[in-house]
Amino acid sequence: MEEFQESFSVSIRGASHIKSGKPMQDYSLALSSVNCSLAIVCDGHGADKHFRSEVGAMLAAQAAKEQLLKFKDAFQNWSDFSNNVDLVLSRLKLGIIGNWQNKIEQHVAEKPFTEEEHQKMSKTFHMRSKYDIASPYGTTLLAALICNDYCVYLMIGDGAIVEILPDFSSRIVHFPGKIIYDDQPHSATDSMCEADCFSKFFTIAKPNAPRNGLAIALCSDGLSEAFNTDISLMAKLNNYLNFYAEEGLEKAKIAIEQQLNELSSLSPMKDDISLAFATNSLTLYDRSDKAEKIKDETAKYASDTDKETK
Repeated sequence: MEEFQESFSVSIRGASHIKSGKPMQDYSLALSSVNCSLAIVCDGHGADKHFRSEVGAMLAAQAAKEQLLKFKDAFQNWSDFSNNVDLVLSRLKLGIIGNWQNKIEQHVAEKPFTEEEHQKMSKTFHMRSKYDIASPYGTTLLAALICNDYCVYLMIGDGAIVEILPDFSSRIVHFPGKIIYDDQPHSATDSMCEADCFSKFFTIAKPNAPRNGLAIALCSDGLSEAFNTDISLMAKLNNYLNFYAEEGLEKAKIAIEQQLNELSSLSPMKDDISLAFATNSLTLYDRSDKAEKIKDETAKYASDTDKETK
C-alpha cells in the first residue's frame, strides 16, 4: 500500500473572526507520496445560517480526501480513464457530495441541533432533505490530485487553484462555464450545501508528464482576494513554494502562517486564509536546487558588475 506523508497546508483564523469571536471556518490538508500528491482547501461560509460551517469544511475535506484516494487507486494512469473522462469525473463529484452528506447526517445524529441553533435557521429550513440538513454546514471546496501521468482539479465556490511550473512560471486554473461573482458581495459564492451543487461543481482532468516538476497551489478567497492582481498572487505563491522547498515543512509552516496572519490583518476583508500545495519531495528537491543555482548566478552577476564599476 502506498505510504503518504503530510505535505504543506496551513489555515489561519482571520483578523475579523478573532475580533468578532467567530471560529476559524477554513480547513486544509495535503498529502504526498513518491508517485502521488493531493491538496484540499475548504472555506466554511460566514453567514449566521451556516452556523456549523467550520465542521462542514472539515467534513468536506475528509470526504474529498477519501474519494480522491479511491480515485487514485482505481485509475493508476491517464490511459485508464482517458476515453471516459466526463463520466469518471461525474462519478467522482457524486462520490464526494454523497460522502459529505453522509458525514453531515452522522454528525447531526451525534450532535443534534440545539435550541439556540434552531433560532439561526432560515424560515425555509424544514430538514426535509439532505440539503436542508446541509445548510448549516455550508462550505466551498478546492482540490487537486497529481497522480503518475495525470492531474485532476475540482472546485465549487471561490478561491484559486494555481499551477506552478518548474521554470517558476505559474498560471491560474480556469474552469469553462464557471460563474465569477466579481460584481457581487464578498460572501456571494457557490456552495456544497446547495440543492444544485452538482451543476456548480467544476472539474478538470488532463495528462501530465511524469515527474515534470508540476506543483499545485490551492488558496481560499481570504488569500486570493488579498491581492490586487493575479500576477501579485502568483508571485507570492511562487515565493511560498520556494521557501517550503528550501526550508522544509515545519519551518515553512511556522513562517508562512505568521505571514498569513499579518496579511489577514492588513487585507480589507480580514478573512480566514488557507493555503495548500499538491507536490512531492522530488519536485521540492528539484525546485530547491534550481533556486540555489539562480541565487548563485545572481550573486555572481552582482559581484562581476560591482567589479566592472570600480
